[in-house]
Amino acid sequence: MKRKVKNINPFFMLFSLTLIVIVFYNFNLSRFYPALSLSMFIFLGGLLITLLIYSLVYSIIFKSKMEIEPIRINKGNLKKSMIFLIVGYIMEFIYSRQIPLLNTFLDLGTNYKEFGIPTFHVFLVTFNVFISNFIILTGQLTQSKNRKRLFNKSTLLYIISLLPFILIVSRGLLVITITISFFILLSFIKIDFKKCLWGSITIIIAGFLFGLMGNARLNSDYNYETTVMDSKLILMIGGANGEMWNNDFTNLYFWTYLYATSPIANLQNAIDLVKPGDSFGDFFITQLTPDFVSDRLVNLYNIDPSLANSALITPELTVGTQYIGSYVYYGWVGVIITAAILILSLLAVLILLRQSNPFMFIIGNAVICTILILSLFENMFMFAGLFLPLVYCLMFTFVFKKILLL
Repeated sequence: MKRKVKNINPFFMLFSLTLIVIVFYNFNLSRFYPALSLSMFIFLGGLLITLLIYSLVYSIIFKSKMEIEPIRINKGNLKKSMIFLIVGYIMEFIYSRQIPLLNTFLDLGTNYKEFGIPTFHVFLVTFNVFISNFIILTGQLTQSKNRKRLFNKSTLLYIISLLPFILIVSRGLLVITITISFFILLSFIKIDFKKCLWGSITIIIAGFLFGLMGNARLNSDYNYETTVMDSKLILMIGGANGEMWNNDFTNLYFWTYLYATSPIANLQNAIDLVKPGDSFGDFFITQLTPDFVSDRLVNLYNIDPSLANSALITPELTVGTQYIGSYVYYGWVGVIITAAILILSLLAVLILLRQSNPFMFIIGNAVICTILILSLFENMFMFAGLFLPLVYCLMFTFVFKKILLL
């Protein structure tokens, strides 16, 4: 029996979130935020128009829903994939002579950047991201619409697949994997008013808890003995305007405001203060080359990767959207090139996957949704944790067709 699956439009999602962030930025709740320049307004306006056009193109090409034929999973190879992950992590624990989570509990200290077998580690953890989401999707497609259970074999296998990220204390990869999974699950959920209401309540509660956790961590880092409701430190660090100091409850949401809007502030600050570079090579290596390659090339060619963070509004807020590095290394030309390559290449990948393998299209679409949303913060297109899972979708569509799906 065919299953109907919603197509989540990543371009419209980014259009909506970018517009919301711009609106909130202009509330001017931080005195550190520079006013948006004319060139910035033109760029943001052009970006919004482009995203809106591409969202319409996406809707025309892919429609709102698609039908998936019954799937047959190669359970033997999926089992082998899980064994490969387990053996791979055991090899890394032996090679590094540590289990980061255990070291953390024993207060032995660990260097996360040096953990794992060089090169192999990148492919191991990114394949883990891919397999985790392959499991969550197959679990959805193999369940009867009328007999869906919250906990089943696929759910258990999915949870097991996430354990390595916990053992190696990789919060970033864990969050990325779960975010991709969220978009996959969203494809199967029927959206109605009740779900929207509960979603809104969840976001409000999540923002409140995010503020509490942020206060707890920051107050501890600065040895500031007070309650978690006290947001004085983050208000000082974020340069909150006077009216933000009046209510402990609303002050907690200043964390969310800063995280959502400070990337634009850093980008604008770079535009105001930095003289852009003129080396296309430096720009290409740092902004358009996957990070597991560029991390080696910057040393080979004596490129300073810290230049992208040379004009932060405050040292604690370190991200500047997808485009801050592009501007610093190659000016507005670099920004335009990055935006064009990002949007065009992602749409091309979606078209290839949709025409050749609707199953992998669902995973690829969820990965692209994650890439575009996180592009509000930094250059995630070239981050291996997202770039390589997208490559795996293409590989299992065009090269290894029968490995996971029969």
